Amino acid sequence: GIKVDWRRPGPFTTEERAQIARWYGELHGEGNLDLSRFLTFWLKHDEAVFKRYRRLLEASFVSGAPSENVSFLLFLHSYVIEGYEPGVLYEVIGCQRTGVTKKQVIDAISLAYIHAGPMGMNGIASGTDAYLDKWTSEPHYSGQVWPDGWVVDGDVFKSGLDFSSPGMSDDEIAKLGEWYRKNQGEIPSYVPFLAKRNPEALKAFRARYEGAVNTLPKQLIPLMMFHSAAMKQAEGAMRRYAFQAKCYGATKAQLIEAITFLLMYTGDLTSEIMTNAVEDIVAGWD
Repeated sequence: GIKVDWRRPGPFTTEERAQIARWYGELHGEGNLDLSRFLTFWLKHDEAVFKRYRRLLEASFVSGAPSENVSFLLFLHSYVIEGYEPGVLYEVIGCQRTGVTKKQVIDAISLAYIHAGPMGMNGIASGTDAYLDKWTSEPHYSGQVWPDGWVVDGDVFKSGLDFSSPGMSDDEIAKLGEWYRKNQGEIPSYVPFLAKRNPEALKAFRARYEGAVNTLPKQLIPLMMFHSAAMKQAEGAMRRYAFQAKCYGATKAQLIEAITFLLMYTGDLTSEIMTNAVEDIVAGWD
């Protein structure tokens, strides 16, 4: 990390500025700050603004677990959906530098593509594609990659649908409803709506979701989805993903990290939508 006292008033020291540039150049760039123009802008015009921003970011890490690559993946997922190409690229770089595999990064992008559509993917494809082409081997990483207890378990996302057959039988509709009740606490209203009016589209949509989550820890998936739901101010989705994160063994502190990371985007405008959505879940979470 960057060894800077973000609370100390006054300008950065020469060594602090060097540390900041080195961290962003290595973990958010290819040895330079081309992808972090927000950093160079504020270091030039008012470094105190950046210092306050970074203090908030550092305060977000509350779980005491290895979290840097987790934060990279949360923002990677959201940035794909938003079509923010520089952000996607620097989060991919950060993932690679902290032990996430290329396949895991591609699966995170695949999950995000469900909500990004062609518009979001076209927005991020060129620079990210070129970087992935250069990613031909996994670099050595000696640190702990995932928090304790995090495991890959693609089976928990399986709803029991037969994706080789068209449409949905009554039994499949019941299985899907049961999956949502068990894993997310409730059935989103679009599920029965589409089950009645276009069951093939519902099955095809579900195939995309279940096919994208087989290499990443199960605890990470709902946190990524929560992060993106909060960016979209989707209160119902945030509630379901918070429930799912708890169900899959993420800790309350890990959800709080995801929430406080988002303060840099929701701020005083929409943070209460996020906290209102999860207050009951967090209050009853040991």
